[in-house]
Formats: sequence, C-alpha cells, structure tokens
Amino acid sequence: MESIQIYLNSQNADKYYNGASDCEYNLPLIEIPDGFHIYLSVVSCLIPYSFYNINSSNNVLIYSVNASDPERLTIPIGNYNVHSLLNVLKNSLPTSFTITYDNVKNKFTFQHTTYNFMFLSSSTCLQILGFNNNIEILSRALSLTSVNCVNVYSIRTVQVNSNLITYNINKVQRNNYCILCSVPITCTPFSIIEYINRTNFKTNLFLNRISNIKIKLTDDNGNLIDLNGCHYSLTLQLDVISFI
Repeated sequence: MESIQIYLNSQNADKYYNGASDCEYNLPLIEIPDGFHIYLSVVSCLIPYSFYNINSSNNVLIYSVNASDPERLTIPIGNYNVHSLLNVLKNSLPTSFTITYDNVKNKFTFQHTTYNFMFLSSSTCLQILGFNNNIEILSRALSLTSVNCVNVYSIRTVQVNSNLITYNINKVQRNNYCILCSVPITCTPFSIIEYINRTNFKTNLFLNRISNIKIKLTDDNGNLIDLNGCHYSLTLQLDVISFI
C-alpha cells in the first residue's frame, strides 16, 4: 500500500461555488495503473463554528389569529440560546401575545389575550420551538405549549461531501452517495470543531485517476453551511492498494 496525503484550506481553493463551504481544488494528476484502487479518507479537519443555529432554512413562523389571514414572523439569523430566542419572540410577536419559558420542562407556552390562534405547517421553525415540523398546531383556551422540548441545537453534525462517489449514505439525502465523513459538533458556537479519524475509516473510490476534488459542507439535512467568511482546514489521505 502506498499513501498520499492532501492538505486543503478553503482559503486557497481554486474555485468557489457558494463561498468556502462549496469549493473546488485542482490537484496534480494522480493516476495509478490497472489492478489498483484508490481508497480515500478524511484524516482530520478543523471547521470554524461560525455558522448559525437559526438560519434561512429554519427561521420563519407563520401564524393565524382567529382564522384571519396568516402573519409571518422572521427570526433574525444568528446563534441563539433559549433565553435570547425567547426575547426575540417576545419583541417580534404582537403585544396581544405573551410567551413564557418553563426551564424545568424546557418548553415554551404561547398565550393570546382574546382569541385562539394557529401555527401553520408552512412554518420552518416549529421543531426549534418544540413542535413537530409540517403539522398545523391549534391553540386551546387561548394557549399553546410546546409538545416537545425546545431545540435550539438545530445542527448536530457537519457532513463533508465531495464530487467523488463514496457510497456512504445519509438517509435524509437518499440520492447523495458522496459523503466523506460526518463530523459531530461537540463545542460551543464561535469556537473550532475538530475531527480526527480515530477508526481509520476509508472508502474505495473504484477510480484510477484524480485531478480535482470538490468539497461541500452541509448540515444533517443536506443544507449548505454558511461559514460567514471563515475557512476550514482538511487533511485527506489517498491509499493506493493492489488487487492483483
């Protein structure tokens, strides 16, 4: 077995498609003879936790009071904990609403002074507020309490994707077979997410030739992560193994 390591920094990418999270690197031609396969692995990576837990994919609440025309509340994009999210909701909803937080059960309670109200299924922040996504929710006796726990940890892992077929599977992305690894987020926002491949996991690419690689960073659901101008570092390893 012969091994080659490739050191990538998104600051030095050759082409950007959607910022540092979606870019391409040109490589010196790597070509091996027939009878050999290239195995690819992520040895390590450092990813800045500069992306936001409330973003454009989960920051909209659409509600209706007394069956009136729906109203739209857009939570400003940013990193929130339960209390900062509570303050934004209080300041953004009409004064006819009151919102309280139960820190024992980790749930919000919404109340209206006069009418029953509804959170529409087209809202994208329901899971964060402690409700089930894609389900219409109607208040009772002018009040509505989270069914589940409030969940501001909307992004739990960073998926490192490439343009190379790996046949690794994320069940949420049924047609995506290009995932190199899944990096768990175990640190606080605005710090560094560190990943080390302790199991030495590698994937057979069934290729004999590589001249470029595209890297895309997505969340658990396949949404592109916005690093907000910051850059990651990534170490890849190519292992050339004979099958003769």
